[in-house]
Amino acid sequence: MVSVHACPLAKLGGRDSGGMNVYVRELARELGRRGVEVDVFTRWREKDDPQIQSLGANARVIHIPCGPMGYWPKMDVYEHLDEFTTTLDDYVAAQGTTYDLIHSHYWLSAEVARSLAPKWRVPRVQMFHTLGLVKREVMDEDIDGESDVRVAIEKRAVRESAAVTAASQIEVGELLDLYDADRAKLHIIPCGVDPNVFRPMRQVDAREALGRDSCERIVLFVGRIEQIKGIDVLLRALGLLFFRHPEFRNDLCLLVVGGALDPNDDAPETDKLHELRRLVHQHRMEANVSFVGSMDQQRLALFYAAADVCAVPSLARPWSARAWAVFRRSSRTASPGCWCRPATTRLSRSRSRSS
Repeated sequence: MVSVHACPLAKLGGRDSGGMNVYVRELARELGRRGVEVDVFTRWREKDDPQIQSLGANARVIHIPCGPMGYWPKMDVYEHLDEFTTTLDDYVAAQGTTYDLIHSHYWLSAEVARSLAPKWRVPRVQMFHTLGLVKREVMDEDIDGESDVRVAIEKRAVRESAAVTAASQIEVGELLDLYDADRAKLHIIPCGVDPNVFRPMRQVDAREALGRDSCERIVLFVGRIEQIKGIDVLLRALGLLFFRHPEFRNDLCLLVVGGALDPNDDAPETDKLHELRRLVHQHRMEANVSFVGSMDQQRLALFYAAADVCAVPSLARPWSARAWAVFRRSSRTASPGCWCRPATTRLSRSRSRSS
């Protein structure tokens, strides 16, 4: 596997560390448990990490030196892809290792696989996790627009890969409509939930463990702190709710899980988080909204179990189904809720006409 920017063992919830990291990690582990040997190649980002780390039986992460250590924005990573590819190829040659196929994750890894697959004479399988053209439809291009470079790489990968895996029928539709994909190459492999971690538990027990007994109603958001996650939409909706129903201020809490809040992280509190805090202040919601930072999965399970509602205001649709699966698994509430914002309300004009 190639996962250039997303190490499977990275701390979750910070900048560029989230669901994709978990997906790659758990997929590699499960393949290893089934007797398939898996090496996951990723950029060496943390200086204290050993070059090779075990993921479990038959599965390991191999960190490839590429430029300075630490966090890089994705386009900076792109500028060093040739270096990453060459170093990876040299490492594999020095080890005398051969592989049966390359499974690349995200558009950055697609470009690496495009160079190595013909040289190694192996097929390549691609999973994008997110798509540039989809993000373009829902984001402000002047602020967070996806580059033409990304879109071009994605289109080549769709055309040239032996197979493309998607997490849902929605993603298949996007690949067909926006990328003119070959339907025969597309395969849906839904994201899973680990029932040993995200298991049902009593809401009162989860709240007591988190020290959140005082909240009568808990709304939960889980995700990275970035524009496409739509947290500002959720905060404005909460502010509107309090304006129309001020009595809810006394018993409703919003918990925002995610974000690199530790000043020792290589990507501490971001400008986006400062913007969200200003929005909280604007609506006088300091007593109702808590930014709790990133959590390991064991503790994250408590948050899901403690919540009455899991809010998914993401501007792109695939995340809604994934969050709902975890929340439904963790909650014992008779009718657990999931607020999912329809992505179609933010589509571009040209897309809206065709919808």
